[in-house]
Parts: sequence; C-alpha cells; structure tokens
Amino acid sequence: MLDDMIPVYQRHLTKQDVDSMLAFYNTPTGQKLLREQPAMMAEGMQAMQPRMQKMMSDLMDKVEQMVSEETKSPAATAK
Repeated sequence: MLDDMIPVYQRHLTKQDVDSMLAFYNTPTGQKLLREQPAMMAEGMQAMQPRMQKMMSDLMDKVEQMVSEETKSPAATAK
C-alpha cells in the first residue's frame, strides 16, 4: 500500500508540508487529534446517518416515480 500511496502524496505535498505535519502531530494538540479523530469520525458518521437515509429514500422514490412515468408513456408502450 505504501508503494501505491507514496506517489500520490508526492504529487500533492512537498517535503516541507510533510515535515510541518510531522511537527504538528508531535505536539500535544496533534497527539490529541490523533487520539480523538476515530471517535470524532464515528460520531460524525452516526450523526449523518439519518440524513443520508432520508436522502437515499427520497432518491429511490424519485427513481421509482421516473420508472413509473416512463413505463406509462406512449413511446414506451410502442417499443
């Protein structure tokens, strides 16, 4: 995986960028972010789940409506 990711990072970040990130992650705040980030991501995903479910439900309703309208059209029955 590292062999695949290194070129991606090299395209987007300079050595100075990486050195600066390493310096940050070695600070107490950087260490706290590393500790807390998994919980923050989990809580964020949990908070977004109802919204995402509603969006998917609305999208599926719209697709079903489009399919229903398409099958009722005269052009569809002529095929």
